[in-house]
Amino acid sequence: MCNPRRVVITAAHKLAEAWEIEVERTARLSSDVTSELTVTLPFGSSLGPATRVAFESGLRTSGRWSERGAEIVLSLNAAEVRYHPADGTLRVVARLSDTVDTAVTTRLRDAGTVTREISGHGEGRYDPDTRRRSEADARRDAQAKAEADLAAKITAAAAGMTAAARSEQDRAEQQLGEDAQTQADLRVAEQHRTTEREKRRELDERNRARLDDLRDEALLAVNSVLADAYRRAVVDYARAHGAVDVDQREGDGVIDIQFEIEG
Repeated sequence: MCNPRRVVITAAHKLAEAWEIEVERTARLSSDVTSELTVTLPFGSSLGPATRVAFESGLRTSGRWSERGAEIVLSLNAAEVRYHPADGTLRVVARLSDTVDTAVTTRLRDAGTVTREISGHGEGRYDPDTRRRSEADARRDAQAKAEADLAAKITAAAAGMTAAARSEQDRAEQQLGEDAQTQADLRVAEQHRTTEREKRRELDERNRARLDDLRDEALLAVNSVLADAYRRAVVDYARAHGAVDVDQREGDGVIDIQFEIEG
């Protein structure tokens, strides 16, 4: 009586598809930084009423000065001289500006592996009673079938493994890009604040170094108008009191006015 036996063989293989990505994101910030320093001089209050009127009239009619709201303004090199008729104050405003650009790049890396356990199965038979086929033959037959089944499954799974690895890589790349951009935004904001402070400090130092020269330049411009105001005040006074033969001469920074008043 035949009593066939079965031999079942399982062949296993682990498939692995590795991926690795590097993501780079850059954040940029740009802003204008301004330093403004002011020196205030009580100029108009030191003048007599008639001279002050003549002085302020001279500022308004001067080609270099212009009225801006409640002030009369003279533009200098990266600075302004502002005269305020209401209180007679003279302000020298030194202003320097520059643009600050900051860029920060963040790089992040990630890697992963997609794995699959693949198994193939094969079966062999033998009859120990008839001994027409040995167990060893059946086992070899089962092994060959298992390996063939495994090879077919590996071939079928390979494309799916690549697609799975690509999908996982895409998800990781999107998340990594968001993380890199967030880090770059935070870092550029912090670095930009530091850069702005340093630039403002530099501009303040440059402004302070030139304040004395600007004040001298401002006073020279003001005094030229003031000198003409004094001249007009004297001439107007003389003519108002019957002066004749008024002679005005100017040279080497000196104004010479001569006239006669008959008693």
